[in-house]
Amino acid sequence: EVDRRSALPKMGFDLGFGNSYRLGKDARLGVRLALGYDYDEVRRTGTVRRNRVDPSSPSGVSPLGELRFENGAMRASWGGLFSAGLSLGRDHEISVVSLFHREADDRTSVQEGDVAGLRSRRWQLEYVERMLSVNQILGDHRNLGGTKARLRWTAFGGLATRDTPDMRVIQYSNFGGEQLVWTETTTSGGRFHDTFSKADYGFDANLRFPLFGSMWGTTGARYRRTTAEFEMRRFRYRKGSSVADPLEYAMGPEHIFAPERIGAPADPSTLAWFSESTQPTDGYSGAQNLVAAFAMIEAPLAKHLKLVGGVRAEFFSQSVEARSPHPGAQVDPTLSSQRDDVDVMPGLSLTYAIPDATGTPKHVFRVGYGMTVARPQFRELAPFQFYDFHLDRLIVGNPELERTRIQNVDARYEWYFGKTDLVSASVFYKHFDDPIELQIRDPSNFTSRFINADSATAYGAEIEGRVGLERIHPSLKFFSIQGNLALMRSRVTLPDELSGAVRSNRPLFDQSPYVTNLSLRFDLPDAGVSASLVYNVYGPRITDVGVRADAENFFPDIVERAFHSLDFVASYRPNERWGLKLKVQNLTFSTQEFEQGDVVIRSIDRGLTATLGIGLSY
Repeated sequence: EVDRRSALPKMGFDLGFGNSYRLGKDARLGVRLALGYDYDEVRRTGTVRRNRVDPSSPSGVSPLGELRFENGAMRASWGGLFSAGLSLGRDHEISVVSLFHREADDRTSVQEGDVAGLRSRRWQLEYVERMLSVNQILGDHRNLGGTKARLRWTAFGGLATRDTPDMRVIQYSNFGGEQLVWTETTTSGGRFHDTFSKADYGFDANLRFPLFGSMWGTTGARYRRTTAEFEMRRFRYRKGSSVADPLEYAMGPEHIFAPERIGAPADPSTLAWFSESTQPTDGYSGAQNLVAAFAMIEAPLAKHLKLVGGVRAEFFSQSVEARSPHPGAQVDPTLSSQRDDVDVMPGLSLTYAIPDATGTPKHVFRVGYGMTVARPQFRELAPFQFYDFHLDRLIVGNPELERTRIQNVDARYEWYFGKTDLVSASVFYKHFDDPIELQIRDPSNFTSRFINADSATAYGAEIEGRVGLERIHPSLKFFSIQGNLALMRSRVTLPDELSGAVRSNRPLFDQSPYVTNLSLRFDLPDAGVSASLVYNVYGPRITDVGVRADAENFFPDIVERAFHSLDFVASYRPNERWGLKLKVQNLTFSTQEFEQGDVVIRSIDRGLTATLGIGLSY
């Protein structure tokens, strides 16, 4: 059984040191060191439902069953940041930044309920370690050769790892009676071990220089190489073939999987035997190489009117090779991916700024066009099958994924008034070629796969404001309000091979029709007091694209419902040394819900979280 106890409060500390030293007449060295530790215990509860195709239902589906879940996690993390900057006179700076972060999660998940007429209880026990290390060397050189030219460069390297030494899954069900017994499935009784590592390094530089008149030019280049390695081993316990009393499997896991009851399959004393079920595609290696160059020009065309235009060329190669964790094992070469892309991405903007009497811009009008690309991640390309315990499904990569190319046109107006007040409004249009989406491939087992839609469009408008409430009444001079509202509409066009297989008249994957952020802030600088009440909501968005179940019926999209959050943050700093900070999240106890058709298939009670911190500076 799972142990239960009261969760410990969130704990942590941060230590920081910084100073500046003069080295001779024109040189100065600044250093900063920060260390931190956090420990947190989190509990989440909710429900999970599985649907089946139901032509008689208005939504096309009906619940197959419902599982109530309870998740608990103990999380510990620590890390450090070191930075040093050396100034050599007024024109040259060299700095170093190093970041190290390590964290571990010890998770327990329990699900209990009825599925397809069977009463079930499922556990997942998992321990995960993650590490991130990032190092940078940066240079900034001004007035090169007695000109106004400025050179900035960065060399960087990083390493990220993830290790799951032993994830365990087990399920009990009441086959043919009331008693729950261990159920042998492809995942129940399973033990999984996986490792992942990603290395990243490169160099970039840009040179900004005067041309003629008030025109400036900037040119630069970038090189980046990323490599990734993943490997999983799958093992599982299976039932003995000569067990005299089947109710032995109603005992707890500690009894069934005790060392003395593990043996040969046909041995009468064997309750379970151990086997490996690692797949040939349970590993992959990947590599990315990016070589890029750009050129940009800044040119005033008339009084208050400025043109910025340029072009960026990227030469990108990517390979993902399916690899068996067993040396010498044969892997289907069609499951690997190799691509070389060349993208030329132009960008152009026109800005018209009307200044006030001091020369500070008061009204700014801007129109722009730009092109970007979004490339698939290693995980999305690899044919590896990832098991999602919470929804009891598999997610599979797709070696045939293409990059997404995005064309963006936007127009924006900004009005600055007062010391900090701002109002802005913008409209935009985006066109996507080959957007990447996650699609349900098999309604019977809920397997999902990454795919490319043919194209998509999105357009909308956004307003943003920041206003001091002193304008309403002098007594409100310490209050301000700021927020933004974005409204958008998106539609997807499907390739021929998917037309008719999925619903075509739908929004783009992971695209909300609206997003709102609003905050009320109180600042009393002389007393060292500040407080904010922050509200956020994002509209419903598709998390899994549906699929045609048969000639007559569709298996609907999975949609995350609108989520409203209300947070409160306050801080008090009575002097230069001491500080106090309070943060309360989800004051309204909002629940995160996912629906398919008219059925809520997952509901997560996020609860309320309160954090109190004390700081000391010396």
